[in-house]
Amino acid sequence: MNSLIKTLFLHNLNDTNKEVTLQNYNSFLQNGNEIEGILDDDLQGLENSFKVPVKKKDLIPRGSRRWNPEIVFLNYFIENKNSLTHKYYMLCEWDCYTKVNLDIFFEEYLNKYDVISPHIMTYNEDPNWQWFKNLNFPKEKLLGFRPSVFILFSKEAALSIANFYKENWNKLENSNSEALLGTVANILNLKIKSLSESIDLYNSISWFECNFKLETSILHPVKFLISENKNFYINSPNPNSQNAGNWIFGRTGFGNKFEKLNNLILNKNGTIENKPHFNENFWNDDENHINIYNYQGGLTTRFKKVTPNFYVGDFYNGAAIKDPRLNNKNFHFLKRNN
Repeated sequence: MNSLIKTLFLHNLNDTNKEVTLQNYNSFLQNGNEIEGILDDDLQGLENSFKVPVKKKDLIPRGSRRWNPEIVFLNYFIENKNSLTHKYYMLCEWDCYTKVNLDIFFEEYLNKYDVISPHIMTYNEDPNWQWFKNLNFPKEKLLGFRPSVFILFSKEAALSIANFYKENWNKLENSNSEALLGTVANILNLKIKSLSESIDLYNSISWFECNFKLETSILHPVKFLISENKNFYINSPNPNSQNAGNWIFGRTGFGNKFEKLNNLILNKNGTIENKPHFNENFWNDDENHINIYNYQGGLTTRFKKVTPNFYVGDFYNGAAIKDPRLNNKNFHFLKRNN
């Protein structure tokens, strides 16, 4: 099939990342994706990669600023503006890995949106984010793409964002890629879609290495060889478990009063819907416990069964598990929501 999507794979080879970079690059090829390696022209890369000029005057300034990687992508579009052959381009880095064909994975979004981002954050959601503070634009235009990988741009959107960068770099140079890409796309009134409601996508993308679910399709960051890390994955729930379904999630606090936080939907594949916080992303269980994990794969709450429809547990971040009891002053609970 003729692909609508071309992945641009930003990388810089060195002695420590060469094997992993090649593994991740090949994961796109193995799933029928079109991919091209790109890098700054003074760095080392994979064979047949496109080397983007660093010091060319009619491009967005680059120089020694290596912490704004999206400039490499955008200068690629400026350099190749007359020879771009695909409808969409996906921005990925060396630690991005895929298990799917992207045309199929994104099929329902193609031809409907200019920009498709894993997660979008508005100014109102985090007005104190340092990178918003460095942008002198109306608050309603401030938008974050967090993180800035696996973002899909139409060819026209990529070119318009690149031109805006080039013409307004003095207003942008003190912020970072996550804030800049979203804000510029918003200023240009592009049609933007967030995929944060897609558990399979969003929960596998973060800034931190996480214990990925085996079922996830797009992974970042992958800085290890997959075949050597079989135990790195979170286990799925017991296949005979009766715990999948709708649960009231809450805690006790003032005066031992039960406080509902949210309804959690525990999916059979180990993902969680309706999560109130990134600490409730994955789950698994055994005969007497339900365990909940954050988006990095860290265990955040271990619930102990009181009855088949009621579990209690202490919230913690990697500390030793306490034995939860009903007389604890502050514990979390799961109650079956029939």
